[in-house]
Amino acid sequence: MDIPGPVLVAPTRAGFELDAYVEDLLDPGGWKVSGEGFVETAGVQLGSWFTMEEADAALAFAMEDGALRVWLAESATLAALVPKLPEALRLDIPAGDAWLEARYLDDGWNLAAGLEAASGVPGRTVGELAFEGIVTLDPSGVPVSFSVSRIELVSTGELVAGHALGSVRIAGSFGGTPGAWRGTLGLHSLLEEVEADGLTAYSIALDLPVAVTFDDGGLAITTESSALLHAGEVRAGSVVMAGVVAELPFQIGELERGIEARLTDTGWIDLQAF
Repeated sequence: MDIPGPVLVAPTRAGFELDAYVEDLLDPGGWKVSGEGFVETAGVQLGSWFTMEEADAALAFAMEDGALRVWLAESATLAALVPKLPEALRLDIPAGDAWLEARYLDDGWNLAAGLEAASGVPGRTVGELAFEGIVTLDPSGVPVSFSVSRIELVSTGELVAGHALGSVRIAGSFGGTPGAWRGTLGLHSLLEEVEADGLTAYSIALDLPVAVTFDDGGLAITTESSALLHAGEVRAGSVVMAGVVAELPFQIGELERGIEARLTDTGWIDLQAF
């Protein structure tokens, strides 16, 4: 890859003053040299990547005992650093199947990202994650809006060691502004067995589609349609229930010191055998 060197933008001025004491031209280690210099330029251009505008610097330098030192004699002034990027920059990361993209707009930036990854414990649990989203920034870098077009998490196997076995999928999308946004989220699970506190349930299917909103009123989570739960069999000690089916429309709201969950309509539970 060819990396171009910096180019000074006209008009450019430079000068220096030099004091030197040389006792023996053949012995540079004995030279004593000192001086000051300055550079003033309308800008420094580095390829098509960026321009540094209105740059100036004053330098001092000295050489003694064969060593050369250079330092800023005064504070350097970099009046403005102006990015000049292509229409879009994209970085792909094959190892994790991820990508990042920055796109410059007249009124700010669009930053986008995507990811697909998988991990787990062989023979026990496998997890998969997918994400695609974009955030818009104003010229000062403050987020203005965002959109998550895809977020998906899938886990299969031993979900909770010794307590839950099966698969769970959570998928959704969100969008809006930092102060007010909304989205949808769906939880879908098929569990072979769940065990907790003396209760064991077999062949469980759960479908929970929800709508999520956030605004001045806080966070609210509402079922888009009723949550559906089916369990082939539920055992609690000597009590056995078979063919359990439940439909529960509910809403979760944010309180000052916690959350509130309440039914928004009539729900029902059906037992085929008890």
